[in-house]
Amino acid sequence: MQQSQTLCYLSASPWQLLRKTTAILLPAICILLAYDLAESSVVANTNEQLLQLYGYAQPLFVTLMAFAVALSVRTNMAMVQLVEQQNKGLFAHIRFGVFASAAVSIFLLLTLDEILALFGLAEWLSTLSDMQYAEFTSEVMSFLTVRISTLFALVIIWQVSSALRALNDCWYSALYLLLWMMCKTVGLTVLVQQGEPHLLSSLGELHAFVDVLFAAIGLSLVYIRHKPSLFASDKAVNGNLDTVLIIGQQVMPACSLALLTYIASQFDAAFIAVFALTFKIEALALLIPMVLTASLPAIVGVNYWSSNKKRAVSILKSAFYLIIAMQCVIAVLLYLFQSQLFAGICPDCQQITLLKNFIQFLPISYVGLGMAMAYVSCLNAMGKSKQGMVFLAFHRLLLIPVLAVLGLNLLGNLGLFIGLAVSHLVMGGFVFYQITVVYSRSSDEQNDMAQLDLQTEKI
Repeated sequence: MQQSQTLCYLSASPWQLLRKTTAILLPAICILLAYDLAESSVVANTNEQLLQLYGYAQPLFVTLMAFAVALSVRTNMAMVQLVEQQNKGLFAHIRFGVFASAAVSIFLLLTLDEILALFGLAEWLSTLSDMQYAEFTSEVMSFLTVRISTLFALVIIWQVSSALRALNDCWYSALYLLLWMMCKTVGLTVLVQQGEPHLLSSLGELHAFVDVLFAAIGLSLVYIRHKPSLFASDKAVNGNLDTVLIIGQQVMPACSLALLTYIASQFDAAFIAVFALTFKIEALALLIPMVLTASLPAIVGVNYWSSNKKRAVSILKSAFYLIIAMQCVIAVLLYLFQSQLFAGICPDCQQITLLKNFIQFLPISYVGLGMAMAYVSCLNAMGKSKQGMVFLAFHRLLLIPVLAVLGLNLLGNLGLFIGLAVSHLVMGGFVFYQITVVYSRSSDEQNDMAQLDLQTEKI
């Protein structure tokens, strides 16, 4: 990144930076999350059983997205550390991403039946008639096979978007994501109007076509905007510990969702269809943290690796205050307008009681979840991937399952949502204390030491 490009990151006020980067990425991330909710709504209004089937496929689909985002985070993390260098070897990162995604795709395709059986799909399908069994099995396998086969395109799209932000090209990054999701939205509208009988398989083909198209567009965009020298690096990207840790971090929520799906299905299979909607509502409710996890790492990382750690902590604190304010507002709005929300996305859902329980407890806890998301993304940018991994593992694989099971056993179906809410708030409180007290004190001490060293040199 050129010095002129990083000057804004290094000198502008924290609130100015947050306002600028958030405003740029907000429409793109918003339409991305809104599309996911719209897709779930279309499935829900087509067939209640199809929504159940779609819910069983969600953990695997979330895993694919997590893998793509993980490689983009690794790309961003590597590029922000090379603040002064023009050639950051982007092509090496993309090449590594393509080969890694090909390996993951082959593994998932070979083990797809076994993976879906772990989620409880086979048990649910066995309750259907022979005709429905054959139809739904064909639908879900076609949908997932196409999505898995084009994972490489999804990886390239996220890597290109992340690289553009690391190069302080936020407008092009946002526009690129926005056009990508607008194309998918147009395709979804066409499918709905045509009344496509095989909806899931058609959705898989739509995703595959648009993803491959925009992967090619993204590569062309980076080549034109940032010169061929970015692709001229002979340095290969090693599958080092940071790469493994970041991939593990991004896959962690998907593993948590898979575990939660299994736990909930043992108590009530109705949870599976509810999850297909609630986790899309959750993603949209976490719009501001989602945008910040896309923009903050580059800002915090550039300041941190430029030996401006106090400013990096100050920016992160400002982001936390923004998250707290916005998530409280969003939680109130969801609670007040829940009837209109359910009428819009699933007017005839049989699980309306579970959806109301979700709205009653989860949205306010996204204050904690939002801060946790921003915290981990910035740890990666600061080269602290191990801490991020430990934090996520405790939250996603220990605290959430334990409190979910405890809540279900003590309070029934309502207890699941209470357990999830408590886990998010606990981790959010820990993160807030770490940044506002521990990290702030540490950065002040480092700043005092730097000033003392400077005075000593003058003497």
